[in-house]
Amino acid sequence: MTKFLAPLVLLIGLFSIVTGTKTALAEQSKLIEMELNAQKQQGDHCQISFVMKNNLETSIKQLSMELVLFDQSSQVLNLLLLNSGPLPQQKTRVKQFVLKQTRCDSIGQFLINDVKQCEGEDLTPQKCLGTLKLNSRTKSKLGL
Repeated sequence: MTKFLAPLVLLIGLFSIVTGTKTALAEQSKLIEMELNAQKQQGDHCQISFVMKNNLETSIKQLSMELVLFDQSSQVLNLLLLNSGPLPQQKTRVKQFVLKQTRCDSIGQFLINDVKQCEGEDLTPQKCLGTLKLNSRTKSKLGL
């Protein structure tokens, strides 16, 4: 009897792992991916580029975020409100913003302080904030 019980327990354990992994992957795919992709100095201004992908089950009509810029010493440089515009479901978009009178190399970190607006079916600013997955390809950090 124990000969048959051990493989059965192993099979149940493997099923649980596979099912849990599928659930985790499904939940992970329901995110708004936001990558700080580039920072480019243009005279006295810094142009920043974000690559954003809406993996939610609905389109976003409008997404507005409060962004805080910190210098290399972690002191606040500026507080901005960024409006992304529409983000269709399963679509990747590039959004560029110009930070006037700002040197790109002076920015140590970007902080998403809050989501102020997130319009779409069954969406709230809190829900969108909770689904942000952040990444940076620049020397500056991007965080919550």
